[in-house]
Formats: sequence, structure tokens, C-alpha cells
Amino acid sequence: PTDNVIMSSELAIYESFMNANIPHYAGADSFVRSGAFATCGVNYTDAGVKTAKLAYEVLQPGFKKTEEFITLDGGIITVNTEVAKRLGVNPDIFADFGQVVTVETTGK
Repeated sequence: PTDNVIMSSELAIYESFMNANIPHYAGADSFVRSGAFATCGVNYTDAGVKTAKLAYEVLQPGFKKTEEFITLDGGIITVNTEVAKRLGVNPDIFADFGQVVTVETTGK
């Protein structure tokens, strides 16, 4: 989860995961920038576009309720390249699952 209490501890715990050679997956890209290995998130621009289109449809005269639900294709996989290197993992392994964005640990 994207919990600020947990987030504040990320820099303190990531070395323990690295020393144990354990990949640490997180709930948001901000965690990855603070030492987690990877996360998969939605593209908020795409989500906003789909939400706006649905809101427009709902506001049109004569709109009847919809039973459908909306999904987002793919996702954005954020991988910390420093952590990947220490784990001996090539970030390209995530390429089939969505757009891969690489970052490094900040705030050390």
C-alpha cells in the first residue's frame, strides 16, 4: 500500500533487504525511488482520460446506468536499477508486462 508511515521507513529497511538478497516489491513508484526493487502502477494520464470520457457520458441527457467496468491496459513498471544490479536482475525482464521506467535510489 502507499502508506506514508511505511514510506518514511523505506530508506531504513532497504539495506536489510539488499543484504539478504531479497527483492522488495512496493505499492508505488515513490517507494522504488527510496530503495524498493520494483512496482507496477497505472498510468494516471490514461486513467484520467478514461474517467473524463465516462463522466462526460454520464452527464449526457438520457444516460442509462452502465453495467460495464473499465480496465487499463498494461501498466507502468518502475524498477530501481541500483537494486536490480545488486540483485543481479536485468530490468528488461518486466518488458512484457507494460512500460518499464527505471529509477535510482534518491534521498540516501
